[in-house]
Amino acid sequence: VTDSLELTITDALIVDAGVDDTICANNLIYTLSGTVPVAGLWSVVPGGDGTFTTDTDMNGTYTAGQGDTTAGNVIIVLTSTSNGACAAATDTMLLEIGPGIFVEAGPAQTICANIIDVNLTGSVAGGTTNTGIWTSAGNGTFDSDVSLTTIYHPSAADIANGTTTLYLTSTNNVACNPVVDSLVLTVNTAIVVNGGGTTTVCANNPTVALGGAVSGFTTSGLWSVIPGGDGTFSDPLTVIANNYTPGALDTAAGTIDVILESTNMGACNVVTDTVRITITDAPFFNPIATITVCADTTSVAVIATQNNVATAWSWSASSVDGTFSSTTALATNYIPSATDTTNGSVVISITTTAQGTCLPITESMTLSITDAPFINPGNDISVCASNPTANLLATSNAAATQWVWSTSTNLVPGTFSTTTALATTYTPSDADTAAGSVFIVFSSTAQGSCNAVTDSLELTITDALIVDAG
Repeated sequence: VTDSLELTITDALIVDAGVDDTICANNLIYTLSGTVPVAGLWSVVPGGDGTFTTDTDMNGTYTAGQGDTTAGNVIIVLTSTSNGACAAATDTMLLEIGPGIFVEAGPAQTICANIIDVNLTGSVAGGTTNTGIWTSAGNGTFDSDVSLTTIYHPSAADIANGTTTLYLTSTNNVACNPVVDSLVLTVNTAIVVNGGGTTTVCANNPTVALGGAVSGFTTSGLWSVIPGGDGTFSDPLTVIANNYTPGALDTAAGTIDVILESTNMGACNVVTDTVRITITDAPFFNPIATITVCADTTSVAVIATQNNVATAWSWSASSVDGTFSSTTALATNYIPSATDTTNGSVVISITTTAQGTCLPITESMTLSITDAPFINPGNDISVCASNPTANLLATSNAAATQWVWSTSTNLVPGTFSTTTALATTYTPSDADTAAGSVFIVFSSTAQGSCNAVTDSLELTITDALIVDAG
């Protein structure tokens, strides 16, 4: 007998684990794409340490493990299940794990509000890219936001806020996730320095109160004077509210610059301000020479000359009762008082009363008052015509040193034994005798700055005695 069976030969199972692929170390989840006839099972070759979401899901995910990442790859195996009469079929794929992306925005920076450029040098490396893009949490601008080396310009809002954050993000990441790094940009308040402005002082009142101020990021500063200046500061140079007194060289030059500069600036540049000090001439009177006058002088002319810095003046005297023809004119007359004459002198002074920023000045002189000449020819005299010669003896104070005798008659005068001595004799003329009297005049002729003085006496000439014997 014969019997038979039919041997059916089915196609061998075909399993496709997918093509080899690459993932990034910062994105370790890989989506599988396997095909099997009925069902299949995912696994990895020994050494792989990743995990499957579901090892029977042909479109599940595989998360690479640390060992996979360290090795740089893992072999994933797909094996068919529910094979029927067929032997299980397998296929593998190589999943390479590329290095991650490394982004460095650079260190934190601190700038000053008066610095408008922030230099940035970032870096992007690893993975499949070396490119990136800059962004800001503020609203400043970049010269180029896609250049790793670029310049950022802070906005007014950045400066007002005092800080902002700059971000560098990788681009062209392919399988990698974008990587971001940031730096904090701190903006110090701008420094403002004000020395106090230009000022003008007088040479006799030269100290300048420096109203300096430093504000912003720092409030400290330092004063200095330009080379060649020889003035002095009242306080240490770090004291902002200082005083400067110009020296002799400053005064001679007429101007000097002092400088206030900021210190402890942080990221800010040094800020300076210059104060120009102009030094004007001080008022000046030319010396007034001492004047000597006689007590018989009723008015003395005094004149002051000056350098035109002052515009108003006032005369005064040490005496309480002397007077001036004008107390406010440079040229005036002083009328000495009886007290001045008695004292023998008086101090006359002129003082400025309008001299701008200068201090007032005073110039003084001494007015010396000498005694007036005083003479006395003596008392009236009577002589007899028979013995008419009269002895004359005048007196004089020391103010007069020379004198002269004379007569007041228009007739033929008599004769003096001497006309220039204090003691003399006078012999009347016949005309004097006939007239019965004559006035004899005694006058000073040398009396310094004083006026000449004159005094007289009357010489009476009586008739000679007549005797008649009969």
